Amino acid sequence: MIGRLALAFLLFAVFSPRALADSEAVARKHATRANKLAAQNKCRRALPEFNRAYETLKDPILLFNRAECQRKLGNAQEALKDYEQFLSDMPTAPNRASVEAHIATLRAEGSAQPSSTSTAPAAQPASAPSDTDTKSEKNAEPSGRAEKWE
Repeated sequence: MIGRLALAFLLFAVFSPRALADSEAVARKHATRANKLAAQNKCRRALPEFNRAYETLKDPILLFNRAECQRKLGNAQEALKDYEQFLSDMPTAPNRASVEAHIATLRAEGSAQPSSTSTAPAAQPASAPSDTDTKSEKNAEPSGRAEKWE
């Protein structure tokens, strides 16, 4: 009997409204941190934060922002997946046309990539920046990153 009571208490504590609210507050902090890192072109560091935030919040805006980072990092497949899920979850998104353009570009670039591993590009030199702060990234068009979590 005591074991059942302890289990019931534990389940209530884990699934109580307070616990869920705390979890969402933590997730919002991850989202805010992710958006700040992305704004500083530190997309490699932002991705885990977006992942943690999305696990709890399931907000499509997080998918869009994560897709932007994935695209800037050259992770076409991951960016495509996030962009497509974003449009599926938010079919009337105000930036739908630009997201569809990104999807088309990523698909076109993917079909133009050589499939042979022998022609893969060389690894990035050790002296290169470790994130997306290259000159071409700084000159890229604004991401249209959502500011909901800041």
